[in-house]
Amino acid sequence: MTSARTLLGRSSLIAVGALSSRITGFIRTAAIGAALGAGLVGDAYTTAVMLPGIVYEILLGGIGTAVLVPLLNQAKTNHRDGGREFAQRLLSFAAIAFGLVALVTTTAVPLLIPLLGGSATHGESANLTTAFAMFTVPAVFFYGIGAVATAILNARGTFTLPAWSPACNNLTLITAALVLIAFPADDFGDLRMMLLGGATLIGAALQAMILIPAMRKAGVPWRWKPSLRGFGLRSLSTTVLWVTAYVTAGQLGLLVILGLIRAAAAEGGPGPLIYNNAWVLLMMAYGILALPVITALTPELSKPNQPDSASTANQYRRGLRLLLMLTAPAVAAMIALAEPIAVVLFEWGDYTHAAALATAPVIAAAGLALIPYSISQLQLFTFLAIGDARTPAQIMIWSTILRVALCLGAFALVPPEHLAAVLMLVNAIAYTIVSVSSTLVLNRRAAEGHVVNFGPVIRWSGGIAMLLVFGVVFWWAASALFTTWKTAEFLTLVVCAPAFAAAYLPAIRTARTRR
Repeated sequence: MTSARTLLGRSSLIAVGALSSRITGFIRTAAIGAALGAGLVGDAYTTAVMLPGIVYEILLGGIGTAVLVPLLNQAKTNHRDGGREFAQRLLSFAAIAFGLVALVTTTAVPLLIPLLGGSATHGESANLTTAFAMFTVPAVFFYGIGAVATAILNARGTFTLPAWSPACNNLTLITAALVLIAFPADDFGDLRMMLLGGATLIGAALQAMILIPAMRKAGVPWRWKPSLRGFGLRSLSTTVLWVTAYVTAGQLGLLVILGLIRAAAAEGGPGPLIYNNAWVLLMMAYGILALPVITALTPELSKPNQPDSASTANQYRRGLRLLLMLTAPAVAAMIALAEPIAVVLFEWGDYTHAAALATAPVIAAAGLALIPYSISQLQLFTFLAIGDARTPAQIMIWSTILRVALCLGAFALVPPEHLAAVLMLVNAIAYTIVSVSSTLVLNRRAAEGHVVNFGPVIRWSGGIAMLLVFGVVFWWAASALFTTWKTAEFLTLVVCAPAFAAAYLPAIRTARTRR
């Protein structure tokens, strides 16, 4: 069983790569916002980029790490060649499947775009989004290849390069955005659209293709073998269907949110770009703080022939304790410092001060979703490790039904200028329901009666609450004393950042000393 020290060491290697990828990803987001602005063009591009992500998540996003890594581990253990041929066949099959999906989805783009946001987003908005999507949707092919290659490398103990590979994509898009900023134009013509759309597709290709040489080094050279017959995959069909249902439910909820935000933007409210900027910050925190722990823990949770359920429960305890202690300071920072973060990070170029202020409450709401979202992802892998894909899927389906109902109610009752923040808050509520429900089920099934002791975490969270209050008070004082452009915001982040960073010392100390 992996010790806490080993888990922390492995997580640290992944976190370095994840940190570079997430930081460059954030710079990419800020650069695109500065180049396009938080208006019609920015919202159209954001919608076009989100569509292939949704398709990918439904088809492989959850299955890639939750199902493929255990499957590849099993093949590595049971096959004479260490699972090499199975991995080659899996990658070849993915190339065919995602090639067909990319072709069909791209062909259907003109029919799909008008459905998002109703009649309020027809006309120029739909035309711009459709034009961008013709470049961005084919990227789903490379997302699929990259996900399978990542699963193969993770199953063979290679974590660092997959964590670094998104940086290639991000740097490509940053370059394109800087070119747009350096050569401004009165309107967004075809050449500018081809530059940004082409960069999006090329970046996705680089992110996937950089993993192929690493596969050869890991003992799985590329071979075209598209058939999966003879590998006993029928027994996994039920698991795959339930995991697909889990992911599909979550992505359908996102589609509803995307449509509602586009409709609200047509009425003058914050649009998809502002919502997505807050979501990117949430994902950056998740990718740096939580995902490395989950990625490092997944092979241990999914090892064939785990000795007993207590072993899985112990691994889950370690992961959950680390997640709580690593994500709590980030939650406090996103809530207390939402406005300074929005102004300092996003208010550049065509991204106006009004757009930055509109982004702040969405960032605060996203902060509330970080902990339940992170826990729900760890719980999904834990359920799969004990052979239960049905329970998390059912929990997610019911929570999505509630989320859609709350979103529709918010759209009917909340003014457009506040809708993006409220919809992000609905996300936090939905993931809280998922994580609490899953915790109750896991507690009931744990061999030792309780999955985790929350006592130390609750006592430590008192210090996090004090940090939150300190951040809010300092920001109020700084904004009252300094009125020049971004002075108060910069000062608040410079002073508060070390305090929030210091909150991670107990988490690191705990991870190093506990077994």
